[in-house]
Amino acid sequence: MNVRRLAAIMLKELRQMRRDRITLAMIIGVPVMQLVLFGYAINLNLRGLDAGIADQANTAASRALVMDMLATGVIEPTAVVATPQELVELLRRGRISVGVAIPPDFERRLHDGRQVAQVMVDGSDTVVQSAAVQLARMPVPGANAAAAWGGAVSARTLRRLGS
Repeated sequence: MNVRRLAAIMLKELRQMRRDRITLAMIIGVPVMQLVLFGYAINLNLRGLDAGIADQANTAASRALVMDMLATGVIEPTAVVATPQELVELLRRGRISVGVAIPPDFERRLHDGRQVAQVMVDGSDTVVQSAAVQLARMPVPGANAAAAWGGAVSARTLRRLGS
């Protein structure tokens, strides 16, 4: 395309925009509104997710793991239950977003270097799911070197009833 033709079309469009104030306002206003919306209103940094805790071991080390997870600020305990099955039920009903299940043999698993806990998450929201994966990758104090970073806690995704 000829540069002179392109310049003539650009000049014509600029003149048209000068006459039509609504179009000019939309050309400037819509991107500014999107910038504000995406910059401030949409926050992907999650804090205070409703969580259920099932600590079947109930030892000092398991309580320390739960307290470390709570210290991140990502989860807030709203339910303390006895079994992981109760966590699954709360997740499926939508009462909690994240469930932390610690088995009765927590100390032995910690010593053997196996997975010591399970973080269950409502899989209907990918942002919540990624936050739970970050919790599962949290280092566990006292775990063997192989399991201490990213292998000591497993993550499991569930679906809500009706989803």
